[in-house]
Amino acid sequence: MRFAAMTFSFGPGSLDSTCRAIAAQGFDCIDLAVGSRHQVDALGAAQDPLVQAEQVLDTVRQYGLDISEVFLLNFGTPINHPDPATRETGRMPFAGFAQFCREIGAESIMMSPGVLFDDIGEAASRRLAVHELCWQRGICAANGLQLNIEPHWHSLAESPAAAIWFCEQVRGLGLTLDYSHFIAQGYPQDAVEALHPYTRHLHARQAREGATNVALPDGTIDFERILGRLSRDRWDGVVCLEYNPSLIDHAPREIVLLRQELTGYLRPSSGAGAASGGLTRDQRWGRIVFDPTQCRACKLCETVCAIAHEGAARPALARINIDFDAFAATDPISGTVCAQCADARCLAACPVGAMSRDERTGAVVVDSTLCVGCMACRRACPWAVPKKHPELGIAIKCDLCGDREGGPVCVEMCPLSGRALRYARGSVAEQEAA
Repeated sequence: MRFAAMTFSFGPGSLDSTCRAIAAQGFDCIDLAVGSRHQVDALGAAQDPLVQAEQVLDTVRQYGLDISEVFLLNFGTPINHPDPATRETGRMPFAGFAQFCREIGAESIMMSPGVLFDDIGEAASRRLAVHELCWQRGICAANGLQLNIEPHWHSLAESPAAAIWFCEQVRGLGLTLDYSHFIAQGYPQDAVEALHPYTRHLHARQAREGATNVALPDGTIDFERILGRLSRDRWDGVVCLEYNPSLIDHAPREIVLLRQELTGYLRPSSGAGAASGGLTRDQRWGRIVFDPTQCRACKLCETVCAIAHEGAARPALARINIDFDAFAATDPISGTVCAQCADARCLAACPVGAMSRDERTGAVVVDSTLCVGCMACRRACPWAVPKKHPELGIAIKCDLCGDREGGPVCVEMCPLSGRALRYARGSVAEQEAA
């Protein structure tokens, strides 16, 4: 099971800025939304598939991203429009578009199953939809692609039973399942689970009755149960995290929070980390530990940190800070050092996705090209660790010197290294318990 991020969830910017933001959050896979409101125009991709595909690949490869599914729905009108000429207009670009999807290495195309047209009735609306989907399925098969539909509210497949009916009518058709469309209508979760055998791709976001996009604490979807049952069934598809930024504030932040929750549900309870000397990922991650009782407040750590990161011996630019209060009766020395929290509130609070986790070191790092200097990270941190760069106006914090072979320079250069400053592996809870 693999996680992907939906491109439209990260705002209306360029494909380059969107991919950069997604990669900064540690994703290596995307679902690519196409259409007139998105970064890639569907008709343009259909008319010139090879050139458009090359441009998309140049961007996504730059950030080490794969493309799982292409989110299309239709070419501007429902696929089952009663007017034959309108249907033909919507059908004409599909072959070229499928070639584009093949060239960018996508696994599947996601379509809408069509809508109810009252003037011809439900039965005829369904027949037209099935006819078009059968034709699209053939084009996809010829290009090595899976064709999926998303059962969604106000479509011909807005109930679990209707979604199953479509899969039984169109041989090889799969589902891109989004629980939110059913939960918002009031369906119980166990009714939606009947769609798992037909599910080829999964969209994940929290929802509740009456709303398809809600913040994590406000939702009612039990993702632990969903992922548990899919894992039990050895489902090996892609889970795409998708929020609609027009329906919820801070969609990138919600995606980060949801991924943290889903990752926890997939983490094995035992036997993990065999390839890393028996250590789990959290045990391999580390942080800098400061002992004020051993520190002599020489502030060499601040100086070398500033030099390493900024090329200048200015403590204001350091990612670690030591304070000495000559008038304090007790504990005159204190330090501000990032704990690299496992459940980092700063990471989740960033509204633009500028903070991410370095999967190798465990450090929470700031992407200076994305940060807008709002300092929501500092307000979210229990110790107010992130600080604003005095010239650049962006957030800066400890990155554990991730690009330095010797590890954190402050620890190495501290005259009392191993006592006043030391590098410890494992989560904060594990270190404090020790």
